[in-house]
Amino acid sequence: VPEGNTEELRDIDKVLVELTAPSWSATLGDFVAERRNSEFGDYRRKLQGVSFTATPGPARVGVLAGSPRGRYRTLQIRGEEANQGPYYLGSGSSGDNLFVVAGSERVSVDGRLMTRGADRDYVVDYVRGTVTFTYRRLITAETTIVVEYEEGEGPYGRTVVGGGGGAGGDVGGVAGDLGVRVVREKDDPARLRTGELGEEDQAILRQAGDDPLRAVAPGAAMVEPGTGLYDQRLEGGKTIYVHNPAGGDWALALFYVGPGLGDYDLERLTETGQRIYVHRGDGRGSYRIGRPLALPDSRSVMTMQAGLGDTAGVRIGAEWDVSQHDRNLLSDLDDDDNEGQALALRATVPSRPLTLAGSQFGAVDLAAFYTARQASFRGFQLQKSVFDYDDWGLADRARRDGFLEEGDREAGVGAGWTAGGGERFLALRGRAGTLRHGTSIAAEQVRAEAGWSVFGGRGDHLVQRARAEDAADPLDVDRRRQQHVLSWAVGPVRPSARWQRESWQDASITSGRAAGYRLEQW
Repeated sequence: VPEGNTEELRDIDKVLVELTAPSWSATLGDFVAERRNSEFGDYRRKLQGVSFTATPGPARVGVLAGSPRGRYRTLQIRGEEANQGPYYLGSGSSGDNLFVVAGSERVSVDGRLMTRGADRDYVVDYVRGTVTFTYRRLITAETTIVVEYEEGEGPYGRTVVGGGGGAGGDVGGVAGDLGVRVVREKDDPARLRTGELGEEDQAILRQAGDDPLRAVAPGAAMVEPGTGLYDQRLEGGKTIYVHNPAGGDWALALFYVGPGLGDYDLERLTETGQRIYVHRGDGRGSYRIGRPLALPDSRSVMTMQAGLGDTAGVRIGAEWDVSQHDRNLLSDLDDDDNEGQALALRATVPSRPLTLAGSQFGAVDLAAFYTARQASFRGFQLQKSVFDYDDWGLADRARRDGFLEEGDREAGVGAGWTAGGGERFLALRGRAGTLRHGTSIAAEQVRAEAGWSVFGGRGDHLVQRARAEDAADPLDVDRRRQQHVLSWAVGPVRPSARWQRESWQDASITSGRAAGYRLEQW
């Protein structure tokens, strides 16, 4: 495994058989399954199984089946000034010895996809669960880092099945294509990786619905006298457990819930590594007595796409996605929000000459889009990161828990004009868009760019403004950004100067209008 450490041979053992023919291909063994080129239905997992694709004439079909090596996770953070890493993918200072499935990661920096390698952009320690960036990709406090990876292994055995097909041809003399695909990931409750689910455990899961805090089995068990660590006592009408160094009659299982949410705290570790807990009182600790039960879930996404026009010419495309996400296969409770839908529409007009009165005035291009995603829609990949909302003036709001799980609608139009070429040109581009997020956030954005080159001089200019309001939670942000870069060729050298200014103000602050700015010149 490149740049990876391993604990077991099976972590690096890889068996792969590929069969190819003029009109079909098949892969058996360990491989990366990818389904791309959709707005909401992309899929990427490392599987152990089989994949088959065929292209009989203008049609195309494909199926896949297998078992994923891990569970999909994401990390979305800002970098630290002059710190290339390691950045921990898991929680805690040591990453909790998180095992990352080798080769499953997808790393983006400032929205650009990175390449793994000590002589490229980053390296990964797959056992400790860390990513470190090389000095080819310098990290600052303004750098945005998004890592998608697979964490192995889940609590249940999991299977993946998928299939799809499509065809292309002429529709009234215009090129067109149509396609559909379905992918499903499903846990098997009968294949718990550590032991089995007893009848009592299954009864608890049936009553838990989609709430993991209700899926907790009893954690106190009576054992042979003197072989346990705790004694049972009655305090204030409540049963508590107290550590007995000489040996007690009870064994406890506790789990972490967070400060102020539990009744017990971790007091110390014994010489043999056993954890000793002490009762603090209701709401005064970080641990609760109990044995959490993992919820077996299932997720599927169906994607239907249609398009008119050549991908290199004028084109109109549409996509409709439907997801089914059952967070607890053993319970019929809380199933009213299992289904979600998403829609994407796009139209593009590539660069075309602009002719007026028989004379050509450069070339223009146009684009427009509309996307809508219900809050209950759940895809397999990260469609937007929290940093995608920075340009809308929602940088702080997007970092709140649950923000990315809310519904989202975005629309935009863009146009560009270019004249000249080579060392003498002028290019202008503009974009305007609207965003509706959740049930109360509304934002608008306009952006203008210009680039030119003449007589050895070059310039790039950007002006951007966004407004964002929240009808439910005070928010009235006006965000502005300007950036200008000038350079001039002087013999064999090209000195340059850059000026950048960002400012924002929030009129909803109750104690007065808040504002801030950042200015860079060099």
